Amino acid sequence: MFKISTKRGEIEKMRKVALALILVLALSLPVFAASEVRLEKITGYLSSTMDKDTFTINCDKDEQTFVFDWNRDSDFYVKVFGMTGKLLGDFRLSEGEEIILTGGGKFTIRVYSEEGEGEWSVVPKGGEEDDESSDGY
Repeated sequence: MFKISTKRGEIEKMRKVALALILVLALSLPVFAASEVRLEKITGYLSSTMDKDTFTINCDKDEQTFVFDWNRDSDFYVKVFGMTGKLLGDFRLSEGEEIILTGGGKFTIRVYSEEGEGEWSVVPKGGEEDDESSDGY
């Protein structure tokens, strides 16, 4: 059973609280809408053949190049999946360390080992980690 209070003081307090909450939310929305997360570097470690690491990138550009670095004694590949889960490409890193994502949107990236183990990393070309003085970027 619900009890509705008709006391004027309680209703006014509830209105003030509701208005304060609406004001806080309204002032917060532009901050949340304008905030962005920028990818600087993603790293991982593949411990054996057939090991894999998977992550998602939300790309807000029509075209973005990503540069990979990995243990060159290993045979690492990268699979790229689109928003619907469709495989868009399967790349052998020893044949090229850069992958270009086009069209924007959400991409799922899977780094996997066909042979060997070791660390890997990826940075967006033009990102903070991408400069002439860094190792292999």
